[in-house]
Amino acid sequence: MTDEKGKRVLGVVLFWVAALVPFAVIFMNFDRLTAWWAISLLLIYALFYRPLLHVLLLLHLKAIDQKDVWKFFLIPFYGSKYMKVLWFG
Repeated sequence: MTDEKGKRVLGVVLFWVAALVPFAVIFMNFDRLTAWWAISLLLIYALFYRPLLHVLLLLHLKAIDQKDVWKFFLIPFYGSKYMKVLWFG
């Protein structure tokens, strides 16, 4: 495996760890949380954390310009056209 390919694989793995660990922590503590906190944390995760993570990765990969960042937060499913880049680096 070449050095560039190894970095790309490591980047994809780190992205998925950063994306799934917070969700797993929320899910594992679901029984300890009140309904209000559980729903609030899931909404924060889905509406702010995940889009921010997607934007940061796409900016790092130079797949989007900084002028398009706001679209990820205000236009529903805007990031879906970048799914291949997000999933596989």
